[in-house]
Amino acid sequence: MPMSPEATDELKAMIPVARKRTIGFGLCLGKKPEGTVMMLHRMKDPSILARQAKKEGESPKVTFGMVEIKGKKMMLHCQGDILPGMSKTLRKFLAGIDIKMKIVALDPDGNLADDDGEPEEEGDQAEDRADEPQSPEAQNWAKIAGPMAAMVERLVAGGHEKAAQIQAAWARAEQAADADNHQEALTIAAKLRPLLTAPQPQGGPQDGAPSDSPDAKRWGAIAPALEQLFQKALSLNPENRSQLGAAWAMATEKAEAGDHAAALQIAARLKTALEAVLAKGGSGTEREIPKDVVPFQKSRVLWGATRSTMMKEMSKLESAIVDACAGDPELAPIAAEASELRRRLDVFDARLEDVLDRITNTPEGDERTALKNEARVALKDYSTALQGDFFAEVDNDNGFAQVAVAASARKALEAIAKVLG
Repeated sequence: MPMSPEATDELKAMIPVARKRTIGFGLCLGKKPEGTVMMLHRMKDPSILARQAKKEGESPKVTFGMVEIKGKKMMLHCQGDILPGMSKTLRKFLAGIDIKMKIVALDPDGNLADDDGEPEEEGDQAEDRADEPQSPEAQNWAKIAGPMAAMVERLVAGGHEKAAQIQAAWARAEQAADADNHQEALTIAAKLRPLLTAPQPQGGPQDGAPSDSPDAKRWGAIAPALEQLFQKALSLNPENRSQLGAAWAMATEKAEAGDHAAALQIAARLKTALEAVLAKGGSGTEREIPKDVVPFQKSRVLWGATRSTMMKEMSKLESAIVDACAGDPELAPIAAEASELRRRLDVFDARLEDVLDRITNTPEGDERTALKNEARVALKDYSTALQGDFFAEVDNDNGFAQVAVAASARKALEAIAKVLG
């Protein structure tokens, strides 16, 4: 299904932003180029953009990463899969909505992985402005834009009493910067800074406590029972287990981001679907998972929840660093680097979830043994990453906030290792 006119306009609006700085992308290739869905965003994690693109798209061909544009050349720094023919398909899709670009895809190491096969055109002066020397105002904006955008997003998601005004003002700042009026953007940013750096009430949303809104209270009341219902339904191995898992993940992500209204809407639909699974398969049908497979199913759910926890804890650390550094021009580079910390978690991917899901649907024998070995390889990769200096110090010795990034991963991996034997 082609992108809606509103989504297409939003994509077009993000192209000038990608000319000025690298931003996230999610991509779902269509069965034909015109059915492709591409989403760009200044701050959203690329993996979230990929899930959104897949939801709106028409195929399982999905990838994500960071995108930058120079002249008429769009470079996709892929963190997900390199899809066969993705550059050529994307070029045709963009041309169909009047965005003419040469597309190249790079692997996580920065090597050329896919090319659209078209010769590179020389961009006009307007498109090459990003390569020209920047003014002092533009350079200052580049230093503060990322950290301040993270602070705005955090305060808005946390239900700040002036969230609407903050969001509107920041939107005006970004629009001014996109129009190369960096002085106006900096002026707006300076007026916003006191609000963004002011201490938040103890125990409020910024300390990770739940919001006092009615929707937040309702979510807090239903979430534990819904999770139990979710795990019970998945233990029956329903045909729609992937959709159920995606819905649960989306609901928890929305709640963690402070959008409890959206989480409740998803939860209502999910509860109906889960109850239908239990009604159909709760009496011991042939689709019920053998008891020896249940631990693998639980392990899959555990790792998915752990990855979500790690992302939340890393976001907490990013916010602490930005709070401490963004107000000081000399420390602004540290705040800018903090906004990239979540990319450290890319190594903890969804491979283990995928393998454990396949084990759930594989009878005891050589094939399941091979899958268990594949899962052990993923465990080894994750454990090796945790032994690095960064993850050895991130929880307690980062100097800004105590978090549980590495500890959450170690605890989950230890439990899953016991299941694999």
